[in-house]
Amino acid sequence: MPGALPGDDTMTCEQLGMAMMPYVNRIRGPAAELGETGQEMHRRAEERMAAATAQAAAQASVSIATSQIPVVGGAIATAQAEAQQAQIDAQMADDAPLTARMNAQTATLAAQAQAMQADPRFQRLMQMAQEKNCH
Repeated sequence: MPGALPGDDTMTCEQLGMAMMPYVNRIRGPAAELGETGQEMHRRAEERMAAATAQAAAQASVSIATSQIPVVGGAIATAQAEAQQAQIDAQMADDAPLTARMNAQTATLAAQAQAMQADPRFQRLMQMAQEKNCH
C-alpha cells in the first residue's frame, strides 16, 4: 500500500496525530498569515461600513432638504454619486496591495495543501485516522 510503513496497523490516534504534525506545521505559518490578512480586510470593511452608514444618513438629510427644488436636488444627487464613486475607487486602490497579498497567500496555501494531499504517507495517515475514528 502506498505510504505504508511497518507498524502502521498498531498506531494509536495520538501517534497518528504526532505523525501528521510535520505536515500540519508546513501549512501553519501560511495559514496564520492568511488569517491575519483576512482580519485586516474585515477590519477595513467594518470601518467603511460604519462610515458609509453615517454618509448615507447625511445624504438622506440633504436629499430631503433639497427635494422641493428639483434642479438643485438633481445636481446634489449627481455630485453625491460622483463623490461616492470616487471614494469607492480610492478604497479599491488602497486595498489593492492587501488584496494582492491575500491572493498570493491563498495561492501559497493551496499549493502546499495540494502537495500535502498528494503525499502518499500523508494519505495513508489520514486513511488510518478515519478508519480508527480519530478526532
